[in-house]
Amino acid sequence: QLQNNPPPMKLKTRSTGTTITALVAQNSTVLILAADTRATDGTTVADKRCEKLHALARNVWCAGAGTSADVDALVRRVKFAFWKRGALTKE
Repeated sequence: QLQNNPPPMKLKTRSTGTTITALVAQNSTVLILAADTRATDGTTVADKRCEKLHALARNVWCAGAGTSADVDALVRRVKFAFWKRGALTKE
C-alpha cells in the first residue's frame, strides 16, 4: 500500500553571520587566523572590506563578530590599556 507522503520540501536558506577560524600547526608555533570581510545590515552588504581581525599587541589578536562598533570600541580600549602598560612597545 502506498503512503500519501508529501514530497520533501526544499528549505530556503540564507547565509548570514561571520566566518572566523583559527588553525594551529602541529608544532604549535604557527597560528593562522582568517575571517571574511563582509559586514551586513540584514540582507544588505553594508561594507565589503570590514576588518574583523585586530592586532591588540605583537602577540595578541582579537577576532570580532557581531556589532562592528562594539568590537571597534573594545579594540581601542584594549590597545590603549596595552600601550599604557608598555605591552605594545616591548618585544
